[in-house]
Amino acid sequence: MTQRQSFFAATKLHGGNIWNKVIEWEGYTLGTVLFHTDREWKVLAPGTTWEQAKDRHYEPVAEFHTQQELWEYISGE
Repeated sequence: MTQRQSFFAATKLHGGNIWNKVIEWEGYTLGTVLFHTDREWKVLAPGTTWEQAKDRHYEPVAEFHTQQELWEYISGE
């Protein structure tokens, strides 16, 4: 499995619409927060919990609208 395939498998929205979670992947802490409307995908500080990530005042490392944009940021493409 390539790194890209691994990323998309790890960040897949299982069941079609399961959002609102924190994902650990290859040293990154990533979050998906559906109700943060236009920047749902987030790179979080290591060890960030869901309770922290869901707070609208939490400042993530970076935010993106799409999974593809997040991948491009992580991979440097």
